[in-house]
Amino acid sequence: MDIARDDAELYLLRLSRRNDIDALCLNDTNTADADEERLDALLRSFLDDHLPIPSTFEKTEHNQ
Repeated sequence: MDIARDDAELYLLRLSRRNDIDALCLNDTNTADADEERLDALLRSFLDDHLPIPSTFEKTEHNQ
């Protein structure tokens, strides 16, 4: 999924209602600076809700 797409919020909402998806790819594309904070909040909310346990490859408060 291109995170800069116009309907990113709707797309993530639709994904969140499905239970048959084992993996997804979020493409970090060039976004306008004004959209960066909005997209960050949107993705953080989606990922925190659907993938609450960080992988060993992610930075967290405890392993920075």
